[in-house]
Amino acid sequence: MKKTIAPSIENPSAFKNMIHSGIVEAYARGIKSSSKKFDGDSFISISEELNQLELRDRVRRLAHGFQQCLPGDFPEKLNVLIQSIEKENLNGFQLWPVTEFIQIYGLQHSEKSLSALTHLTTLFTSEFAIRPFLIHDPKTTYAYLLKLTKSKNPLHRRWASEGTRPRLPWGERLFEAVKDPTPGLKILEHLKFDSEIYVRKSVANHLNDIAKDHPQLVVDTILRWNEQVPSSFKKEFDFIRKQALRSLVKQGHKEALKVFGVNSKNKNLIAEGLKIEKNKIKVGDKIKFHFALQNRAATSQAYIVDYIIQHRKANGELKPKVFKLKSGSLTPKENLNITKAHSFRKVTTRTYYKGEHRLEILLNGQVVLSKKFLLE
Repeated sequence: MKKTIAPSIENPSAFKNMIHSGIVEAYARGIKSSSKKFDGDSFISISEELNQLELRDRVRRLAHGFQQCLPGDFPEKLNVLIQSIEKENLNGFQLWPVTEFIQIYGLQHSEKSLSALTHLTTLFTSEFAIRPFLIHDPKTTYAYLLKLTKSKNPLHRRWASEGTRPRLPWGERLFEAVKDPTPGLKILEHLKFDSEIYVRKSVANHLNDIAKDHPQLVVDTILRWNEQVPSSFKKEFDFIRKQALRSLVKQGHKEALKVFGVNSKNKNLIAEGLKIEKNKIKVGDKIKFHFALQNRAATSQAYIVDYIIQHRKANGELKPKVFKLKSGSLTPKENLNITKAHSFRKVTTRTYYKGEHRLEILLNGQVVLSKKFLLE
């Protein structure tokens, strides 16, 4: 299966130059061959503005350019754009300006727009462009996406789940779905045992979104699905469970931990001996730490261990970031030594500030060990 190409939410600036003057010229060529009244000179002049714009602004500028320079009403403009895509063999990020054009100017033409987005999501992604339609006409749009859960194309099914996420990163917030996630859950009901991992990842992320506002609803949903899962699908569903409940587990949510057979107040499990190899590190180094986990009970005990880096911010305050570490079960009286190296390499999504930081160990959702270290 060829995956749809979605923009990175980690580092959008890295993709800025995917929208460049050559893309403007390609659209101009394709449009000119289909529309004699196209204002090609004005459209080409957009190229001169791109260097001063970031990715999203470049995308919007081209979308507005389509509206300004193409003749006719929205359906006519859209027909020409689809033809130009095919003639110039455009794909991936090159198609983002068209999905942007549809979400800005196509709300009053939902049938035409949704049909085009269904096609485009197999070439790029329409997960962002569908959101204004969900806000403008939720009844029609949710019903349309619900039908796509039966599509033979997994990219359509994934779109139905991903596009309706209440808190999709980079996407417009669906405030009504944040308050009442029921319409999205109806879509997930048809995809919970999907054969494609690409779809299952989206289902899990959608549930993780809902869990931020309705934690017990997600726990109850997972427990209900767990009773329905086919025996041949246990491994695949285990992935959905872990991903869907990951934020709640990090928060130490009691009921979410119970889903994995974990007791948040298990006094038989002891973490001890936390040591950091170097208490002073520089940006680019790794902080290496280790500790021991012990089961003092006469029966096996399930555990989930995560760790927190309390990053120092510009104002001197500490902000926590939780990272996954290890999970499993300890046999009676078993001791387990755990070692981890966490990198402080330079990344575009985080600015490091010198000063005191803190490492914390989470055992079954509870902070049980803590050590300070210095970033120089």
